[in-house]
Amino acid sequence: MFKSVLITAATLASLTLGAGAAFADSPPVPQAAWSASADSLGLNSHGGRITHLCTPGGSAHTIWGAGDYTSDSSICTAAVHAGHITFLNGGRVVVEINQGRASFDGATWNGVTSHSYGQWPRSFRIVGSEFVTPAQVIGANTNAIDLGIAGQAGSVHSFICPPIGNNPSTIWGDGVYTSDSAICVAAAHAGVIPRSSGGRVSIAVSGGRSSYGSTHRNGIPSQPYGQWGASYSFR
Repeated sequence: MFKSVLITAATLASLTLGAGAAFADSPPVPQAAWSASADSLGLNSHGGRITHLCTPGGSAHTIWGAGDYTSDSSICTAAVHAGHITFLNGGRVVVEINQGRASFDGATWNGVTSHSYGQWPRSFRIVGSEFVTPAQVIGANTNAIDLGIAGQAGSVHSFICPPIGNNPSTIWGDGVYTSDSAICVAAAHAGVIPRSSGGRVSIAVSGGRSSYGSTHRNGIPSQPYGQWGASYSFR
């Protein structure tokens, strides 16, 4: 398969180089470039971070990978795929430039399908965003497996939690939780939301771990567990 590099210079002025750059320090961008990629913008520094503006009303462009994307993938489309922004609302995203990988797996996340590819010399990951995807209301005992997102390592999702009540579901972990742990209960355990009222939470999905710790926090006990195939933590 021939992989064409997506070329555009329209948002070159939108980039603020350097790790940890604040959104407020980024200059305004006159127009979106949803086709812009790390390669087309000449971003080759491994470990560097830039901010990039995806204006509202964007459209999908080709991407390869899931969580980690080939450097010629559309930055904005990858941000939608990973759950940081939407095509409708857009947003400013933080992009981390990384080394290449031996292979990239495609996946369908958040209504966007990415492609698989083999070895590629550079990659990037979306590590933050200014605007959050509108949140879905979930049940007090809903977990990442119920939502079909447990396998989406590298993606971010926002939810509205109701009050969790007096008999919350069992959760496993401390800070990082197993994918079958109730999201709202874990959020109250982590101190992200009050147990009595619930609220908005954002989770970052990650891969499995060899073990999970336990603790009693905010009136909620968590349980230890051994190896589990998928995890999440709160942003």
